[in-house]
Formats: sequence, structure tokens, C-alpha cells
Amino acid sequence: MAVWVREFQVALQEGFPLLTAAPEHIVTLLLGNRIDDIQETAWLVIFYGITFGNMPANEQHDAADKNATRTNLRLALDDARVLLHPTEVGVQALTLLACDIEEFITPSLCWMLVSNACRMLQCLQIDNRHQDVATTSRRLIMFWTLNALDQSLALIFGRSPTFHRAMIKATPMPGLASLVMRSPTHNGPAFLFGAHFLRQIFLLSAIMADVWATLYDLETDTARVEKAKQATEDWYREATQILDATALVEQPLLNADMLQAVQAGMQYVRFIYYHLTILLTRGCERSSEECTSMCQKMLHLLAEYDPNFDDPFNGIGVLWQLLYVPFTPFFVLFGRIVSDCKQHPERCRQALQAMERLPAFLKVMSGRLQQAGKLEPIAITFIDHARSLLDKRNRLSSQARKATGAQDGRPLQDLTAESNPDQDLHIASTRLTDEVWTEETDLRMNHLFKFLGPSKPQPGQTPRPTHDTHLDTTSLEPGGNDEKDVWQLGDQLDMTIEDWVADPSFDWFAWEQSEL
Repeated sequence: MAVWVREFQVALQEGFPLLTAAPEHIVTLLLGNRIDDIQETAWLVIFYGITFGNMPANEQHDAADKNATRTNLRLALDDARVLLHPTEVGVQALTLLACDIEEFITPSLCWMLVSNACRMLQCLQIDNRHQDVATTSRRLIMFWTLNALDQSLALIFGRSPTFHRAMIKATPMPGLASLVMRSPTHNGPAFLFGAHFLRQIFLLSAIMADVWATLYDLETDTARVEKAKQATEDWYREATQILDATALVEQPLLNADMLQAVQAGMQYVRFIYYHLTILLTRGCERSSEECTSMCQKMLHLLAEYDPNFDDPFNGIGVLWQLLYVPFTPFFVLFGRIVSDCKQHPERCRQALQAMERLPAFLKVMSGRLQQAGKLEPIAITFIDHARSLLDKRNRLSSQARKATGAQDGRPLQDLTAESNPDQDLHIASTRLTDEVWTEETDLRMNHLFKFLGPSKPQPGQTPRPTHDTHLDTTSLEPGGNDEKDVWQLGDQLDMTIEDWVADPSFDWFAWEQSEL
């Protein structure tokens, strides 16, 4: 128990500024194994959550320890007070569980925990003149951390964020000094990059709220989309300049782990910038090329991530977003292949190469995050289907070229010549294998089709407008019965291709209840 308590205290320190040190009486009760005497169950959720999260990296823990810790965590979370009584430690417990305990978390549970933490903080009041300065500072950090999570999940899942934009604009930003973290050894330099990084994420969360409103407001027009896009670009330019300068100044003073965190932070900033730009440009005729380029860049960026990367601060859900955000450009490129494979096969090949980065990334991450292993089959299935569409297009194009060659007077193969039995057997075997593979892929695709399509608005939420939607409908005209399965894809998706290209969403909440 003493080892677990020591790991618990270190994790709370490294979770600064969202997490705070445990009170002395909580540490004393844990060291004495007097779990039943701890009245604030939220501290037990944090303790067992941190202990359970550290077990995969520690070979000293056996399966019995892991099962016991998992059971205790569930029992602690079953206490209704954790979800119903608004306390600061309760907010910290729910946020930690939503972002860092991957084995427990599903998309809907993550959404519920973060939303509940946001409501708890609203009950506690964030900036109140009757509070002391230290309390106000802690709650401001909690608010902006939760807002970054809240807005990210809203954009990923297509649900309304919990914090209203008016509340976001009225809440002051925490001072930079309150975000500066000391090194884990207490002897190293102040981690100034982390403070600037977190402040930029806080600033971005306010922009993300405007992006969500722009995408889902019924009155959205092209001018509003361009305004949100310009705000995103301005933020990215300023954030890059500040973080580059900070990293350059502080680099000689940082240890290896901090340097890795700096690199991960810079990649994350670029990653989120790509995501917001894609959301604002997909379905727009003037930005079609830019959107496709951003999608490919974003998916290729996944190859640069180290599987052991870490972010400068815990609590902003970087790992969670890295699992689900890439599916936005992934599905955009899949829609491009579906709609353009007839007229632009080479461009679609480039899109397919970018899509292939996602399952490779998920495979690497599956050793660290259990959810990655569940998401990998989705990516593979869509890639298999996209590849089959391009392969079929190549075969049809090859047949057309042969027919054209005959019309131009070039000799055709002598059909009366004696056939080669071995060659005929090889052709028949290849054709049978292709048919079986295609049938298996179609079965998986039919299962996933019901989760794919324009996100349906929730009660009180307006539908997302398809601003300036562009699609070359001439490329969707069937060229014959052999292409029937390709051009009926829209019927299988229960929508039109135009709608889906404008908003290719995936219903993650419904998917988690299904079996792949």
C-alpha cells in the first residue's frame, strides 16, 4: 500500500494544475489501509484510478492486483455522492476518470463524466467575490480545462457543449504564473513552455465554441464560416510563434522527458489546427482542395507521434482526442474516394495512402490504449472498401482502354487460339478470392453503414447547414451494371452522397453498443 500511496502523490503532483495535493488526513488513512474511514469517496476514485492506470507499466503487479483495483474503482464510482455532490475533488475525479482511465471509458461515458464535471463546477461558482484568491484561481483553471475538453468532445461527437458561449466570454483567463509547473524533482527549472501551451489551449477552447456554433447554427452563412476560419488561423499563427520562442529559450534547461513533452505539445497544436480547418472547409466548393490537403497532412502527422509521447499537462484529453479526431479527415477522404474515383483515380490513390496512416497509428497505440484496438477494425474496413472501389475502377478503365485499342485498329488477342489451362485456373482462382474478399468486406461495411451519416441534431439543437456544398454529380452517373454497387453507396448510407461529403460523421455512441 505504501508504494501505491507514493505513486498516488507523485501523480497528483504531475497532474498540476488541474489536480491538487491530497489532504494530509487522506494520505494518513491510505497509508494505514483505513479505506472505510475516508468519507470523501471522490478521493478513492482518484486513488484507485491512478493506481489502476499505473499498473500496466509496472510488472510487479499481477492479475489479482489489477482485478482487485478495478473492482474497488467501480465500487467507489458507484457511490452516488461522487456524481451528485458538487465538490472540487469530485470535479477532479470525474475529469481524471474521463481522460486517463482508458479501459473503463467509452465515448458516451466520457461525454457524461465531462458534462457532469462541468455542471458541478457551475454549482460551485467559478469567480465569486466571496471566495479567497486561491480558490478562485483553482476554479478558473478547472473551468478552462473543462471547457477545452467540453468543446473538443462536442466537435468530435456532434453534441451540444455544456458551457454556454456567454459564460465562456464572461470568465476571465487564469494568469500565466498560476500555470507554471515546477519540474518533478523540484530542483529543475520552471516548465514555462507548459504554461504557455495550456494558456493557448484555453484561448483555443473559446474559438472552438465559436466554431461549433458556426457549424450547427441554422443561420450560418459563408461570411460567418470565413470569420471562424480566420480566427483559427490567427490563433495558430500566434500560438506557434509564442511556443517556438518559449521552447527555444527553455530547451537548454529541460530534461529528456520535458523535451519530449515540448515536441508533443507542438505537434498537438498543429494537429488541432488541422482539425478545425477541416471542419470549416469540408463541403465548401472554394475550399475543396484545401480541405483535402489538410486531411492528408493531418493523417500523415500521425506517423510522427511516439507511442510513449506525453503532453505538457494532464487533464486536457490529448490521448482521447488523438484516438477519435483523426476519423474526421479519414471519413472526409473516404467520401472523396467514393465521389471522385471515376474522374480522379490518381488523386484518390493519394487520399488512400493518407488513410492508411490511421490503422497503423491505432495499431501502435493499442499497446497503450485499449480503445485503439477497438477502433482499428473500423479504419481497416473503410480502407478495404475504398481500395476495392479504386481497384474496380482500374479494371473497368483497363477494359475500356482495350476496347478503344480495338477500335483504333490495334490487334486484339486471338480468341480462337488454344487457351492455357494453368492460366485459366489461376484467373479463376484469383477471381474467386476477390469475390470472397469483397463479400466479407461488404458484410463489415453494411454493419458500419448504419453508424455513418450526417449527425442528427439532438433536442434543442439545430441541424448543421451544408454551406456551399459542391459535388460533381456527373461522376456519380452509373456507367453500367458492373458499377451498380459503387453508385448505390448513397442508398446503403440512407442519404445522398452530397449530404455525406458535406458532413461525414460517425455515431460513436451507437457504435459502442454494437459488436463488430
